[in-house]
Amino acid sequence: MNPDYFSKESIKNRMFKRAAELWEIRNIDHLDPIIKLMIESLASEIFQLSGEVNNMENRILEKVARFLTPSSLLSARPAHAIMHARAIYDSCDLSVDQAFHYKNAHFMKRHNLKRLSFTPVYTARVVNGDVAYLLGADGCWAMDSRLSKDLVARCTQTDPVTNGCLWIGLDLAPEIKTLKDISFYFDFPYIEHKEDYYRLLPHVKWHLGEHELAFKNGFFLCDEDAADYASRLLEKYNANNQVNSDILNIYNHRFMHVVDDETLSEKHRSLFPKELSHLFSQEALDGFDKPLVWLKASFPAGFSAEALQGLTININAFPVANKYIHKSERKVDEISGVIPLIKEANEYFLGIDSVSDMHGNDYHEQKYGIDNKDVDQHIYSLRRGGCERFNSANAREYLDRLIDLLRDESMAFTNVEKDTLGENASDLLKQLNHLENKINLSGINSESISYIIFNDTFYEATSFFVTYWLSNGVIGNGIKASELLGFTDMSDVDRSSSVLLTTSRGGKEAPDSRGMLEMYKLALTSHGAIYSKQDVKSFCAIHCGDLVSDISVQSGYAVSKQPGEGIIRTIDVCLKPSTSMNNTKLSEIKEDLLVALHANSPQEFNYQLIIQQN
Repeated sequence: MNPDYFSKESIKNRMFKRAAELWEIRNIDHLDPIIKLMIESLASEIFQLSGEVNNMENRILEKVARFLTPSSLLSARPAHAIMHARAIYDSCDLSVDQAFHYKNAHFMKRHNLKRLSFTPVYTARVVNGDVAYLLGADGCWAMDSRLSKDLVARCTQTDPVTNGCLWIGLDLAPEIKTLKDISFYFDFPYIEHKEDYYRLLPHVKWHLGEHELAFKNGFFLCDEDAADYASRLLEKYNANNQVNSDILNIYNHRFMHVVDDETLSEKHRSLFPKELSHLFSQEALDGFDKPLVWLKASFPAGFSAEALQGLTININAFPVANKYIHKSERKVDEISGVIPLIKEANEYFLGIDSVSDMHGNDYHEQKYGIDNKDVDQHIYSLRRGGCERFNSANAREYLDRLIDLLRDESMAFTNVEKDTLGENASDLLKQLNHLENKINLSGINSESISYIIFNDTFYEATSFFVTYWLSNGVIGNGIKASELLGFTDMSDVDRSSSVLLTTSRGGKEAPDSRGMLEMYKLALTSHGAIYSKQDVKSFCAIHCGDLVSDISVQSGYAVSKQPGEGIIRTIDVCLKPSTSMNNTKLSEIKEDLLVALHANSPQEFNYQLIIQQN
């Protein structure tokens, strides 16, 4: 509809025209001035009313989008990174609730934080060992205590045997008898188009001495207890599982793990690879005084010499997310079966981990009750922001309105009977200022409090134990690589080895109304999958947000990086960065967006990201 149709002038003109027709007046200037004034006032009110109707339609659409969009998409997103930790004994498994704490006092004070922790996004297995050396055509690099590469020796001559190859020296404890299930993490910190090299990792050939090792793409996932059918069917709707799955998709292709069960023996441990000893000086060879397990990695032709020189390889690496478990014990009564999920300033609610009562009964969210009478009795509902109200107003908003009303009314009595009402009005203003200050302090965290609501017809316990996941959102971004996360409750982990290998990134606030509508549109039309160009555009708009000002999608072609492929069809995604986009954010957006597009698209879709300069 034409927006000018509901402008103030058009409404007034239509009313004048209708009045002139009713009274058979040819010229509206002949109308009585009082009538004209009344019509103008009425037109102004109708114009305001039309604006309210439009706002009401937008609010209804936003509320529908909020209720029908999966709850996992509406919460804040935690920052994520790659972390390294070494086992004290032969090996240990790190569960998803094992927290590694960041204790930078200046950082914590600046952001008003009480805790900032990282937890693994899957059960990760670490061993008592590390990568000690990397050998290549340019020389030998040693890994320091913060797992950075230092060039310790250069080759004195060249040899074709080193072309496209790297030798990895593993310093493993004698108790480790096999390399099976050990994951290797690859990183190209100084290469721009690193995604092209990650997709070539499955074509790398590995050798342990004369034996060719079998590797598999991705990290090794420890076997976990099989869940019941209902839990496995609906676990993808859990917000925490969604976060873990998304982070796994980002980093999975950067890992390779050993599936070969070759037993390590003394013949597999040596001071230095014999085939490379003639390339280094005797002084350099004398520096290798500890037997190591040497693996040879032969890379495909798509790896340039620059890429191999900048490549770093580590074991005992795993993805972590800035989220942690918070435990709470609450009592409920027969009047109100509601438990608020309390959090501190700059903390964001992610999802429920478990709910139980003092009698040992486990409670499940309402959607898990599938043909199970016991489960039907022990259920709860989760409400995000607002608890059993007909509107979205909360107590803080009511107090704000009350303060405004009291402040306006108190002004009316300041000059009346100063001996009595004036003194009371002055005290009232002081109390209002004090209350307003408290409200402003409590409103530092803009996210509304979530609640658990129990079944009104059944709960026999008075005390409930609730554990839920919290995150610090965008504050968790930007923690630099090599930062120590050595504060942990685990006794099986070497705390001095607990460091970040990459800078944390990816933390986001909860989506605004615009982002919520985009998520609702994608969830409604394609259920999160990508099949059409419009799906690609909507997905990119959700992923990039305000960092991109324009998105266009078109067909194209490119030369494939995969061996044995030639020219392939591509989907070219053109992004125009906004003014707030810097080079670091642009690089992160390109990496994560490309991985997310491949994860949600058919396998035959090939994408190219094109950045349009402003």
